[in-house]
Amino acid sequence: MSTTAVANTAKNGVAVMDFNLPEGYGGLELQSKDVVLPHIQLLQKGVEWEELNDIAWKPGDFYNSATCEVIKGSFEALVVDMKVTTKMMGPKDADGRRETLKFSSDGLHWDDGTAITQADRKSDDPEDFLNGAAVDSYHYIIIVKGSDFPIILTFKGASYRNAKTMNFALNRMQPTWKCWTKFSSEEGVSGANKFKKLVGKVQPKALLTDPDLATLALETWKAAKTRRVVSEDMTADTPTY
Repeated sequence: MSTTAVANTAKNGVAVMDFNLPEGYGGLELQSKDVVLPHIQLLQKGVEWEELNDIAWKPGDFYNSATCEVIKGSFEALVVDMKVTTKMMGPKDADGRRETLKFSSDGLHWDDGTAITQADRKSDDPEDFLNGAAVDSYHYIIIVKGSDFPIILTFKGASYRNAKTMNFALNRMQPTWKCWTKFSSEEGVSGANKFKKLVGKVQPKALLTDPDLATLALETWKAAKTRRVVSEDMTADTPTY
């Protein structure tokens, strides 16, 4: 059944569209098994992105790839779901980046099919626990306050330990989007290098009261369970600090 767009004139003189959608219309049907979401990136010292050329920012701010805007300092969001990836990384180079030696798309098996073991997760470097160890990254599907679409925020590298504290609090929430979570950053130090680490604090008293957002969160959660959700941060070649 085809749809017909009909223009109606509202009382204020502005034309509105009545698309006469058929019963059962489901919108855009994605053919890919993957749903690629935009992401929010914690900005670090030395970042050189063309997108930031005309925007004032400082380390600890956040870049929203969906809106191409910088979020200053902190923001609140609903946590809808979480995905896990794992990397085994080498030592830092001169710029503080690491080469990925092995990568897992699910946090359980390396992409060559072998299982991730407890031995894989231990580093032999007492000065650098990330060198040679398998470390998880936590990718949260969130809805930022003031927006109405899902986006991904990743706790990786030295930030992943902060995610474990947040996860403990989120596990007590049914559902996890029952209340708002505040995201910010804190100072991290590794040798002579200073960097920013992500922090997430669940706010049990800041309850969600918007029924439309609650519905959006539930539908996003359902979609995340039936499709593989990915972002630029969920790849083997993403820099890890």
